[in-house]
Amino acid sequence: ARYRLEFIPLATERYFLAGTRATLRGAGFQALRQALQSPEFAKAVGQLPGYDASHAGASESIGAALSWLGKG
Repeated sequence: ARYRLEFIPLATERYFLAGTRATLRGAGFQALRQALQSPEFAKAVGQLPGYDASHAGASESIGAALSWLGKG
């Protein structure tokens, strides 16, 4: 806001957090996942231009997440 620059999206990126099944089922990871899915997190990210947290905390198989690898 200081320089009143506009945000121009050049690319879309997705980020994944991977772990073993035991880790993903653990209390620490579940707490992180709850935080990522919270209204507070969505509100904070929503204030950042160009960011979308609509899928934050979602669970997805590796095959589904990387389905684009099979296309070519």
